[in-house]
Amino acid sequence: EALAFLHAQGLTHGDLSPRNILFTAAGKPKLGDFGTHRAVGETPGEHGTQGFCAPEIVVGAGPGGLEPARDVYSLAASAASATIRTTMRADSGAASGPRAAASART
Repeated sequence: EALAFLHAQGLTHGDLSPRNILFTAAGKPKLGDFGTHRAVGETPGEHGTQGFCAPEIVVGAGPGGLEPARDVYSLAASAASATIRTTMRADSGAASGPRAAASART
């Protein structure tokens, strides 16, 4: 919803990555870090987070062109990363996270 709203306003986020997707206590996702946002069509000031930005940004496709599709690509890359990491943790059988770290210390 937040990304669709941003795009409807003629803006792009410019740096969607797992570190910029925050969650409320109820588990609802929220977008953060709007420091790289720009108007649609502007040249990006920064290239976003490596591994999560659209390929045409990485290879330097030329001036201009911040488009909503690039944010959508970054959102999909973030979702894929979260899915892969969750699956890898489940497959390893190892506990992870703050609770696991606390248990390991006791």
